Amino acid sequence: MSPRLLIALSPFGLAVLIGLAVPNVDEPQSEPRGPMNDFSMSRYLWDDRPIIIFSPSVADPRYQESAKVLGRNRGPLLDRDIVVIEAIHPGPSSAEGRAIPPEAAIELRGRFGVEPETFAIVLVGKDGTEKQRWEGLPPLREIYALIDSMAMRRSELQERAGDGGGD
Repeated sequence: MSPRLLIALSPFGLAVLIGLAVPNVDEPQSEPRGPMNDFSMSRYLWDDRPIIIFSPSVADPRYQESAKVLGRNRGPLLDRDIVVIEAIHPGPSSAEGRAIPPEAAIELRGRFGVEPETFAIVLVGKDGTEKQRWEGLPPLREIYALIDSMAMRRSELQERAGDGGGD
């Protein structure tokens, strides 16, 4: 057997031949989907607009409806750089669909002054400050209108228009 054939038939040679040994740089790398143990609101500063759902329980109908509505409207939310954070007391809290430690939810409640038995929706701007608070999920068009009226959002839209739509 020739040395070339042996190399081609070796596991490395086969991997090279079928493209497994070289990563495809064109494929987007997915983020890890495990728990976000190092959660901090600073991760969103100047990049995203968090909407925080504070709920006393996952069984609360306001929480269930809010989670369902926000989950169904991912496109328009992503278009406005909105990320969803759920601070449940007590219960499984999450950010962007990834579990966060209970201490992070407690810290969020303290930062925004939301008592454990209170339901609230808080919109946080890219500058990290509270922009609006609701006792229940308002119509999404109200949230969109509020964000679209912000100077930073208007600037983002102008930049996109100058880039030919941003795509």
